[in-house]
Amino acid sequence: MSEVLLHHVECGPVQLLNSAPTPATVLASLPGPDGAAQLCVQLATPVKHRLPAAASDGDYPPGQLGRDAHGPFLWIYYAALHPRVPGIDLAKPALDLPVDVSYILDPSIGQADVLDATKMVWVATAFLNHSAQHSPAPLPSWPDLEDLEPDIRTAGGPPPHEGLEHHIEHALAQLSVVARIAARRTLPRPQFQEFPAVDAPGAAYTLDADNSLHYRCMDVLTGQPGTRQTVDADELLYWIVDDAARAVAWSFAYRSPAARGTGADTLKATVALPLWAAFVSALDPRWGSKTQATIDALLHNSKPTRRAS
Repeated sequence: MSEVLLHHVECGPVQLLNSAPTPATVLASLPGPDGAAQLCVQLATPVKHRLPAAASDGDYPPGQLGRDAHGPFLWIYYAALHPRVPGIDLAKPALDLPVDVSYILDPSIGQADVLDATKMVWVATAFLNHSAQHSPAPLPSWPDLEDLEPDIRTAGGPPPHEGLEHHIEHALAQLSVVARIAARRTLPRPQFQEFPAVDAPGAAYTLDADNSLHYRCMDVLTGQPGTRQTVDADELLYWIVDDAARAVAWSFAYRSPAARGTGADTLKATVALPLWAAFVSALDPRWGSKTQATIDALLHNSKPTRRAS
């Protein structure tokens, strides 16, 4: 068994967003429903997973269900970590690996050879360290944007799957240049799945028979997974680039010198959010306007609500 550290949750439940880096013990590596190997970990400190008000004791493992002033909850002791970058082996020691976090609802999941999707729930995106030592590094210098290749955008209608994959790779290549990332394969990206998509952890996109594009991802405003739909391939490209740019901005911010002695909320507002907007705007100013609107909503939602006296 080895120790890992979950840190800097991008979006997810309040219990994870507001917590310090979470240590965990790796128990096993098992393939998930999509075939990707996931790390099964035991959290050093259990967390509460909120349940519907009508939750019944008989639907959950004995001893895990509880109730407080906010309603029923399930104590979560274990989680599954899914790589956000296809092909990345989470078991190999590394820093700042982008991962999808799923709560394991039923510990009997570990008795099978493949993780059962019905016994876990995708709750957050975060970063994984195999070492508690998180050395800060300076932010990258801004690149010469004249080196970027043109025409990353597509016309209105969605292209065939192969062409769509090419445009996604091209867009992420542009982002890697902007962010000074040597290997763009380290950028988180969604998996293509046949329609309808398999209900598995992580972002995914599908193309149905009517040429509608479906994108399943974590909503940064609500912290909940959901599905968006469009017939415009450019809109899908924006969603994918926006998610990848946010992950890169979070990683840069928390490795920067500013991270030392700075609260998470301050670091997010002063470093991560501006970087996120800048990365997206460098690729397309119209995309940047959409991202800025999302950031404005995030900042508005984070302000404390005044109570009437």
